[in-house]
Amino acid sequence: MAMFTNRRRAELESVAAKAVGFLMAELKHAAGKPVDPKKPLYRAVCTIMGYVCYGQHFDKDSAEVGRILETADEFARTARFGVLCDYIPWASWLVRKQVAKFVDLLRRIRAYSDQLTEKHVRTYDQENLRDVTDFFYKISTTQVEDGYDDSNEYDRDMLKGLSGSLFGAGFGTIALTLQWAIMLMAKYPQWQGRVRQELDDQIGDPHHHQLVWSDRGKLPLTMATLCEVYRYSSISPLAIVHKATKDCQLCGYEIAEGTPVLFNLYSAHRDRTVFDRVDEFDPGRFLHEDGSLDPTKADLIMPYSLGRRRCGGELVARFEIFIFFASLIQRCIIQEDALNKLDLNNYICTLALHPKPFKVIFLSRTGEW
Repeated sequence: MAMFTNRRRAELESVAAKAVGFLMAELKHAAGKPVDPKKPLYRAVCTIMGYVCYGQHFDKDSAEVGRILETADEFARTARFGVLCDYIPWASWLVRKQVAKFVDLLRRIRAYSDQLTEKHVRTYDQENLRDVTDFFYKISTTQVEDGYDDSNEYDRDMLKGLSGSLFGAGFGTIALTLQWAIMLMAKYPQWQGRVRQELDDQIGDPHHHQLVWSDRGKLPLTMATLCEVYRYSSISPLAIVHKATKDCQLCGYEIAEGTPVLFNLYSAHRDRTVFDRVDEFDPGRFLHEDGSLDPTKADLIMPYSLGRRRCGGELVARFEIFIFFASLIQRCIIQEDALNKLDLNNYICTLALHPKPFKVIFLSRTGEW
């Protein structure tokens, strides 16, 4: 992923700029009126992930994107039954029907991603790597010393699984993090205003300067605010279940090979020995007294889990979230609706923490979106 992101950064930034334009066009229609940002966000992010994973420039209004979003909604509703069985395996007998629906949904998702991946394998050109799937395929086919066999069913399944997981998990968690960011900025306008001032001072008019990934070095408060969004929301509270690959010891405990392993990220992000006032939203906790970003504190935030098997799409996710978040704050004022007060403790816990449907008001700062 890092190889793809670094080599294609200029292209990614261009695609992200177009997706930001799509999002602004949708928000423009509701300017001044309360709107739920969920669907516009999902559509915009989906267009980027389609390019990253499969080299496809999805039309945000197409039937295909509509089906993808419907599937994402269905996944969010049913995933909690799969999670329950991860934690309490015998509970699968109590929710057999719901688990069967969840398994069927996973099969449909896999079939869709398999179709896109197979198309890539048939049209693969090692001199023209189009996207992450092509990069995965190239790396796999050149690792002969590791026993890769292009005809091997297992290797091909691994390729499909990597691409499909990156696409499905990628656009969902990115859009979800942005939902939390929008809600928090509406709830804490003082922080929103300070971030906007920094963007004005360091970047200037968004219509004259396209935000790029390297801009983050000039924006310590913006980056601190994103760290606090990650910490406060902790959208993946227990991450994804992994397992020990060999017998090992941790803090005096014996962990046998094959033991399921969970990372309690929610607890780590609210560790009172590390963070003060853990239930308050305070980006200042990640800044030095001189206003610069505290990298040691920032490194304590781990929204993409830990270790060698942490989320493979972390770099792309951080890039997209930065571009969308900073662009929104640059161009819009996000307000809480007096008739739809935001409740930050009102969320649904499935595989991730989803805020319950909410509405906010987006106002253009200049009349130009």
